[in-house]
Amino acid sequence: MARFKYYHAWILGEVICNASGLGFAGFGHDGRPDWELMSNIDIFGFENALNFRTSLTCWNKTTQVWLRRTAYERNRRTLKLLLTYILSALWHGFYAGYYMTFLGGAFFTLAARNVRRCVRPHFQRGGRP
Repeated sequence: MARFKYYHAWILGEVICNASGLGFAGFGHDGRPDWELMSNIDIFGFENALNFRTSLTCWNKTTQVWLRRTAYERNRRTLKLLLTYILSALWHGFYAGYYMTFLGGAFFTLAARNVRRCVRPHFQRGGRP
């Protein structure tokens, strides 16, 4: 129930952006208009996510694009993930809980990447990624 206030605010914001034309992203391959430019949440994808990464990519999508372009793509490989999570914590405010959550999220993401890199080849055809 706590997420519904965010869903409501984001969907209402999308409606306003689309009504003013800001959400128009051009035309798709089939020639139909695409209104996903200002889409900030994929509710169905978030609620039915099977892993942490999928849930993150469905939540606060436009902020993620900004974080990726501003922090992740501009930093060295060794620090880019940690610096992106730190910037996200700064963006949210100066509360200790945010820093613990986002730093924990950075280490969780690193661990998940390592586990996936080690385990996934065993489930691929031919035993190689």
